[in-house]
Amino acid sequence: MEELKEDRIYQLSISKVLNKFKSNPEQGLSEKEVNSRRQQYGTNEIPDQSSTSIFGLLLDQFKDFMVLVLIGAVVISGFLGQMDDVIAIMAIIILNAVMGFVQEYRAERSLQALKELTAPKALVLRNGQQQEVATAELVPGDIVYLKSGDKIPADGRLIASTSLEVDEAALTGESISVAKEVKPITEEDLSLGDRKNMLYMGTTVVKGKAKLVVTATGLETEMGQIANMLQESEERATPLQKKLDHLGKWLVYLCLVACAAIVALGVAQGESVYNMFLAGVSLAVAAIPEGLPAIVTLSLAIGVQRMIKRQAIVRKLPAVETLGCATTICSDKTGTLTMNQMEVKKIYVAGQSYDLNSNLNSLAILKEPLKIAAICNNAQIKHKCREVESLESELGGQKESMEILGDPTEGALLLAAQKVGLKPARLRSELSKRWEVPFDSERKRMSVIGAKDGEATLYLKGAPDIVLERCSYYWSEGERKSLNKRKLNRLKAKNEQLSSQALRVLAVAKRSLPSNFDHRSLEDYEEELVFVGLIGMIDPPNITEMQKATPLITRKRAQSLLFLRHRLSY
Repeated sequence: MEELKEDRIYQLSISKVLNKFKSNPEQGLSEKEVNSRRQQYGTNEIPDQSSTSIFGLLLDQFKDFMVLVLIGAVVISGFLGQMDDVIAIMAIIILNAVMGFVQEYRAERSLQALKELTAPKALVLRNGQQQEVATAELVPGDIVYLKSGDKIPADGRLIASTSLEVDEAALTGESISVAKEVKPITEEDLSLGDRKNMLYMGTTVVKGKAKLVVTATGLETEMGQIANMLQESEERATPLQKKLDHLGKWLVYLCLVACAAIVALGVAQGESVYNMFLAGVSLAVAAIPEGLPAIVTLSLAIGVQRMIKRQAIVRKLPAVETLGCATTICSDKTGTLTMNQMEVKKIYVAGQSYDLNSNLNSLAILKEPLKIAAICNNAQIKHKCREVESLESELGGQKESMEILGDPTEGALLLAAQKVGLKPARLRSELSKRWEVPFDSERKRMSVIGAKDGEATLYLKGAPDIVLERCSYYWSEGERKSLNKRKLNRLKAKNEQLSSQALRVLAVAKRSLPSNFDHRSLEDYEEELVFVGLIGMIDPPNITEMQKATPLITRKRAQSLLFLRHRLSY
């Protein structure tokens, strides 16, 4: 096989890529070929050189300069026969080492537990059959199947996809998911974010499904190259470590000067050299602050315990001090200013506004807009395994019986549909045919055609201004009515009102299709729609965390901070 690592695989056609990697899209690789390639390219793993053995963790506790000075003081005190000093200093050294070791060992165990729980699997095609294998067993040329929520196990070139969007924030830093496509790209020297037909290890499928051929594994992946650079980077001391090191050296220099001065003065006054040497050394040992390392370690350990209560894993004690030195922290809003828990709050349907959490007696009327939202949806609700729940509980988190796979907004719509008694998975499976035009930043809407019992219906959700301009009717009391200009303005005003409450608003609509419709011209039917309702969602502001930073922030002010974000989104 020719050299695999090339920068312009994205420029090749699918047939050339498959030929390059000697892979069959219908049969995949044989077990014999997989074993041969694994011997040639190694396993699909990025070695973790940061992990330390138990002995290494213990040894690290004695590398601090102040601790080395104390060890020197123990040796000198023992030589002078001052056993009380030896015992006291040794006790401090051991206490300091035990506190540091216990904390770092527990952090290593927690991190290892997380790694084991997230040990990924991949669905591959081998010997003509789909099978699930450990990600580490992938080799270049493997055909891998992906769906919404999957972690991409290796770098690869797309050979088939449906409505595929990928979150590449871990690699590129771009928080918005990227729509992917299969066709070759003619441009040269593109950045990773612009290679729309390539997928990279460590990123996540947000929407759709895909099939790719693996082009790089292990350290040859883009993520592997980043790991290599990180492992080659030099570990720097924290400000506190630098100050303690500086203090320790000055203490040693001053003690040596004092010792020499005392010895010289004593000898000049007629004392014996031996006696004066012992006196000088004793004074030097007494001048060393034996309790300083233990006090510093204890202070850092207290800080670590406070971090643990806030569900943070601190690997090294000095990390607490480094965080304390920060004056400004720049962070994304999700999970910091907000709770990262998108939820449906209000629904406007049939001329009335309903609060989903309080209007429980109005569930029937809310089913129609949420039915459309569930059908125009690629997210999934998945139950978590018990091991994940157990670890979350151990780390101080709350148990969650479900998790959302896919876009958080679409996940919130599915949960709302469930709340009113709908079953999203059944709704989608009951459609004998399903054609889709996915959401994108230009269309600002998603359309799905579903056929059931010989009748076809177009379902649409999207930005209210885009949806309303395509509506000629509105849904009320189970039937459609003409949408005049006065009613249209009223709907636009309602959208503005919901948006002013820091809600992210989506509009849903539908229409029946003629029996001879052509699904390939789906977008041609996005006219004369029946407006069904407005759905207002919010990612609630994290008042507690925001008030810690600014005590004057109230819930109303916090919501106003999120107002502009919701107005500009979708």
